[in-house]
Amino acid sequence: MLRLVQHHGRDLTLIALGPLTNVARAIQRSPTIMQQLGRLIIMGGAIGVPGNVSAVAEFNVFVDPHAADVVFRAGLPITLVPLDVTRQVHLTGDFLQRASQGARTDLVQAIRHLTQQPLHSREQSMALHDPRAVAVAIDPSLVTLTSLPVYVETHGRHTIGMTVADRRPPASWSSAMPRLEVALTVDAARMLELFATRVLT
Repeated sequence: MLRLVQHHGRDLTLIALGPLTNVARAIQRSPTIMQQLGRLIIMGGAIGVPGNVSAVAEFNVFVDPHAADVVFRAGLPITLVPLDVTRQVHLTGDFLQRASQGARTDLVQAIRHLTQQPLHSREQSMALHDPRAVAVAIDPSLVTLTSLPVYVETHGRHTIGMTVADRRPPASWSSAMPRLEVALTVDAARMLELFATRVLT
């Protein structure tokens, strides 16, 4: 990771789709090099919605909240793509069939296999969590970004892993809290269109 950042610098966008342990280690090993990163897009956190691994925490942050805290505080250009927006975009069997137009490529076949269980469950749909973050890297206009102070709860008995955003007026913000660009709304129709174009055809 450090070699890639050093080589590509501002041209590099790093997309983190899991716990942030490796990103935090890179920051701790060479904060100067990591400051050269163009952008870090993180699929993680829950700002105004319930968590998916506890009442308040999202899995990727919950698994290693101390690493997330290191990353959030590093001063990098971070775009956070939390459950608030990833839960707004759902893949259904009907959409998959329509968008792939009967295509039987290896990729489409793999997607049909991987989504068979959730798409045939009671909900008959599945949220596109990780693809949402990748889509932001391709087309940032798909989401509305709001600059917010966000920190990670690392000690709470019931709140560990919670991403706490200060949504009060900026005059109330603490200068000690890291500022992130947070995606809070998404154009779901355009997101699905991009998914169909890039993945299903």
